[in-house]
Amino acid sequence: MLSVSKLLKLVDDQSKHIKVALDEDFDFHEKDDAYLIIDGEILSYGDRNLTQVLSKHDPIGFAEAILARKKVLKYRRITDLELLAIPGFKLREDVNSSHVVVKSIIKYSLGRIFESSKSRNHLLFEEEYIQKNLEYLKTIRYEDGNKVFGADQVPNYMYFIDRGGIQLVTRKNKELRRLSSGESFGESALLKGRLRNNAAFAIGTTILQAIDANALTAEIDKEKPLVQLALLSVLKRLDLMNKLRAADA
Repeated sequence: MLSVSKLLKLVDDQSKHIKVALDEDFDFHEKDDAYLIIDGEILSYGDRNLTQVLSKHDPIGFAEAILARKKVLKYRRITDLELLAIPGFKLREDVNSSHVVVKSIIKYSLGRIFESSKSRNHLLFEEEYIQKNLEYLKTIRYEDGNKVFGADQVPNYMYFIDRGGIQLVTRKNKELRRLSSGESFGESALLKGRLRNNAAFAIGTTILQAIDANALTAEIDKEKPLVQLALLSVLKRLDLMNKLRAADA
């Protein structure tokens, strides 16, 4: 599983350590950089003023830096901060050269973070990829209302929707999101090595391509440390956005 502590040692030559005092003038939106909190706490909030406290090893701006767009969340420092700053251009360079599996997870996680329109043709469903990786993929069919997985279950697979749709539901039975053909889900819990936060149910007849956790881990381990850190940071951001949306619901 991905470990921030280990990855930080491996990306030290591609990043810069900075310290920001609580009363110091510092704008996270000014530069095309992504940040990782080494020490300290910060409050993040969006348009609806739903807040989340970020602390050690939490990411700031990775999703925006990968897409070369302005940061959408606002930040208010709670304490002095020690940060790791990573240039946006370097993140984009390494992510764009990563393996199709990892790049796909990052791409579709970003789509869910920003609720952008998605492509109907997921990279993983290209005929050439499927033929080369049949041993990694498992086709599963679900009928309307069938449970794909429940909250607090141990994750063994992440999923790509070939046909149909998926409803993600919180522990309190609140709808979190509806996903359709071409989207992926289940990757956050799988990569963090923890129990699932939400449940997933089929909408209509649904065909999923499932990729085994061990196969996915093997692909991730081949990537550059900066790509692994970007992946982990994007998934943490997706988890944050899911929490804020669940609170809003």
